[in-house]
Amino acid sequence: MRLTRAQLDLLTHAVAAGKATCPENYRPRRKLVDLGYATEHYGKYSDWIEPTDLGRAALAQSVEKK
Repeated sequence: MRLTRAQLDLLTHAVAAGKATCPENYRPRRKLVDLGYATEHYGKYSDWIEPTDLGRAALAQSVEKK
């Protein structure tokens, strides 16, 4: 599946940092979680996503295509 620019940027940040904080209702976040590219976590003060192995593979594949 082809990722949008916002989804790709969020996934890139999540892979580089190990996680990415963003609001639960942010649409690129929802799509990455729905696709299985990231898992969502909820904390007391912030919510975040962590990339899955599938997400890392999708990012590597999209970088190779460029």
